[in-house]
Amino acid sequence: MISDGDSRHSFGTVISSGSASREHRYRLVNPTDRTIEIVEFINQKPCCGAVRIDRQSLGPGESAAVDVTLRIGETFGEVSHATRIVTDLPAVPEVVLRTSAFAIPAVRIEEADGSQPASLPAGGPPVRISFRVVAIGAPEEPPVDLDRVELRSASSGVAWDGPKYAHDAEAGFVAQARRLVATLDSSAGPGPHRDEFSLQLGERILGRRALSWEVVLPLRVSPKVIVVAQDRRDIRFRVQAQDQTPFRITRITRGDIEVPFRTGVDRDSPAQEVELDSFPEPSLAKGVVCVFTTHPDQPRIDIPFVSIDCPPAWGRPEAL
Repeated sequence: MISDGDSRHSFGTVISSGSASREHRYRLVNPTDRTIEIVEFINQKPCCGAVRIDRQSLGPGESAAVDVTLRIGETFGEVSHATRIVTDLPAVPEVVLRTSAFAIPAVRIEEADGSQPASLPAGGPPVRISFRVVAIGAPEEPPVDLDRVELRSASSGVAWDGPKYAHDAEAGFVAQARRLVATLDSSAGPGPHRDEFSLQLGERILGRRALSWEVVLPLRVSPKVIVVAQDRRDIRFRVQAQDQTPFRITRITRGDIEVPFRTGVDRDSPAQEVELDSFPEPSLAKGVVCVFTTHPDQPRIDIPFVSIDCPPAWGRPEAL
């Protein structure tokens, strides 16, 4: 009724959009000297396509047209559809028609200068991330005019960085591109931050891109908690400048008590190894040690401590 090669059709690369679809006509031929009945035709993937057949009874030499509409929509990547035709012909009881395409977005957003940073130092300058927006079309359906597209963002500063320009495209397609810059703010406070910007043409959203970054304090302490015990004489910790600014530690206190200490180097350094010579006997199960530094953006660090030697009446230290 149909050759194996003719029972498959690929549209190749197509551009996805909200209403995009492609239609292909298959033709089933009765090669016998008897009438063939098409008992059933089954749309095996109604989500991806629709099927129409113009006749279900074929006399000798007659043919039937089977029209398959492949729904592309906003799908990206491989789109496939299958139609199963069941006949009363013993030699060919069924035929499967397979229709496919590879969908690419009409507008895509890609990083232009490498990946965005995972963390920003608190108090540091804003960081600008460059993106490239590429719009793809065909000679009969030109790409979206990027000069008319608006940028929307909840909090990050997002702006176009120049006009559109011609961009390389696959054979049979035309493309244009335009650069934009998103500014990540390090003054938003320590911790993780998220944002999203979108491309809009009127009320139509052409694409979205999520942004995520973390604002970190310039100095990082390891371990994060000091454990104090009577039989412990090796209370050490490390202070690291994540922005690589050299600094010194000038004082360490617990409340109004000075805590004697030593550092591994007697000079400004991006990292300081600290050893406490002694630790004032705590009257509480937990508290804070204050470390004073010469770092211009973080002159003080508060490090929690827990004591495992407090009398039971004061309670056991809680995990911090």
